[in-house]
Amino acid sequence: DGELAASASDTTWALKITAGVVATLRVYPERALLGLAKGQSMATELADMLVRKYNLSFRQAHNVVGRAVATVVEAPTDERITAPLVNRIALELLGLHLDVAEAEVAEALDPRTNVEVRATRGGPAPAEVRRMAESRAARMAESRTREDRRLAALSAADQHLRAAAAGICEA
Repeated sequence: DGELAASASDTTWALKITAGVVATLRVYPERALLGLAKGQSMATELADMLVRKYNLSFRQAHNVVGRAVATVVEAPTDERITAPLVNRIALELLGLHLDVAEAEVAEALDPRTNVEVRATRGGPAPAEVRRMAESRAARMAESRTREDRRLAALSAADQHLRAAAAGICEA
């Protein structure tokens, strides 16, 4: 019907636009990493680390990290989330002396580490992304093979039909 044709047309148009974007896309990994440098984008991992290692509740950890993010965002200078900042905020908000180490904060806020540890099925870890890409490529190759077989069968059937029709016409 008309709605199906319109949907197919819209999808085709969207795929053409997407193909153009991807074909001309330039990725600058170091620039991207600079944008992550202050640590706000990895704040959830920092909160999760506080829950795992320091037995804070989920709410407490997110309150501490939320305040740390707000502090660095509102700072007039180029500040980052640091262990002393996290420890100070935990003391102010919760009355807890956490003694979080700088290495723990750095690891939790490191974007590369954050991606690499997410190696679960469907996750963003490089090995998992490669596995998914290889799996999709194999499935695509299988689909192409099936399509080629079907097209060959259709071509053979068409030739058979034409030959049979020619035989009828000649008789």
